[in-house]
Amino acid sequence: MCNLKSFFKRNFIYNPSVDHSASTHWTYIILLGLFLILPFFITQTTDQSGGSSLRLWKIPLPGMCLSRSIFGVRCPGCGLTRSFVALAHGEWRQAFSYHRIGPVLYFYFLLLIFFHLYGLLKKNQPLPRILLRAHQITALAIIAALIINWILLCI
Repeated sequence: MCNLKSFFKRNFIYNPSVDHSASTHWTYIILLGLFLILPFFITQTTDQSGGSSLRLWKIPLPGMCLSRSIFGVRCPGCGLTRSFVALAHGEWRQAFSYHRIGPVLYFYFLLLIFFHLYGLLKKNQPLPRILLRAHQITALAIIAALIINWILLCI
């Protein structure tokens, strides 16, 4: 049985055995880069009924998330794609209206790219403890903000 204290210590406290290899940093950089660049290629169109749809080039994207379409319940990430697309097209107010945490998460992803680029420059050496701690605290704050925002939307 997993002890809650050891789980927390293993996952949320600085752990020198965490993988700091170049391949790990490159994986994060590529994935985060996709999340940040793809919204520039997505357009939002409005149809005759007043609804809107997203298109990646000319390919239509799903209208809603899987959670909402199957269970009828919004997930903590509902609206993030539209928020990222609005940000990419310079529509700040629209981005906040789609998802209040969307712009914050977008810039957090941008900071994470720099975090992993720094990790690449360190060449397989452990990152400074204070930097890892700041990363962990920020990640937990973002997760908490997403959950709190979701709860407020459900009330």
